[in-house]
Amino acid sequence: TADAKSELKAMAYAATDPILEVNATLALLNWFDPVDDDRNEFLGFARRGVDSAKRCGSTDAEALFHAHIAAFLLWEFNTGVVNAGLAIAADFLLSFSITPIEQTQQGLTRLRQLEEGWKAETAAAMGLIRESRDHGAVASVLVVLGSNMGQLAHTQRIVGEQSSADGYLAHSKTLLMAAKDAYLAAGDEAGATNAIFNLANQLR
Repeated sequence: TADAKSELKAMAYAATDPILEVNATLALLNWFDPVDDDRNEFLGFARRGVDSAKRCGSTDAEALFHAHIAAFLLWEFNTGVVNAGLAIAADFLLSFSITPIEQTQQGLTRLRQLEEGWKAETAAAMGLIRESRDHGAVASVLVVLGSNMGQLAHTQRIVGEQSSADGYLAHSKTLLMAAKDAYLAAGDEAGATNAIFNLANQLR
């Protein structure tokens, strides 16, 4: 509920214990709603969570925060790619450019920054969980990253890059199947079901 989220935000902001802050922030991120919640606000929580996780020595939590940051950056990247594709299509149909060159250049620069950002955050998350012995934590990270790749595949398909879309979808399937196996190794059947459900959404 909105009240529960407000309480979690207050805990995350006011906590002096990094472990409390990490747990409150992770709970908050788990209930992110793209319709009702401010994506930039949650991105800020995830970035602060990385620092808090480092302070309490939790590399698993740090990896999950990096995965969530990647998701937020990738959402903006995907939106930018679709908008750029629509602008190019419009310019082609009209035989002249309706978007100022400076604006186009700024948009492309932002897309490059976002691409570098989500790739770096994904690599950071993957690097950290390679050292983890907690199957449940590994699975949680893989679910976020696998869903990210599925969304990227969808975006690539929208703009007509079918080959790239197929590659990202295959990557998504690999990550989500690995998440299912990690959940089962942790004895978490509900988590394994959730991973398969996420995969079904990406394939659909």
